[in-house]
Amino acid sequence: MKEKINFIEGLLSSNLPKGEFLIVHSAWLSLMDIRRNGDLDILISSKLRNDQFPEKPKDKTFGLPGEYSRKIRIQGTNSPYLEIGDINNIDELIYNHYIDIDDVHLIEPRYYFIIKQARLKKV
Repeated sequence: MKEKINFIEGLLSSNLPKGEFLIVHSAWLSLMDIRRNGDLDILISSKLRNDQFPEKPKDKTFGLPGEYSRKIRIQGTNSPYLEIGDINNIDELIYNHYIDIDDVHLIEPRYYFIIKQARLKKV
């Protein structure tokens, strides 16, 4: 996985607690060799948000502090994944709807493709 997803090394070296974040969006396209990801989007648990980023607005996306702040993006709590009917909150996604690859959690691909399809319909 490390050779396929851009900026994964930066994310792993950030020391965010595993199991408290979830990689979302185009990382799946990189894993499937469709195209490389231009940035790396993650969702973080409410615990992690409260512990490490309490000053950040909850509904806004922001860069992971440090060298990769423009490339590793922490998504706000107003995530489009919450528009999927069976998802109630971000923590539910992070703790229950992931695929573990090399000890890193990625959102279940079905959720990514539901969002991708909805975005394409809007165009």
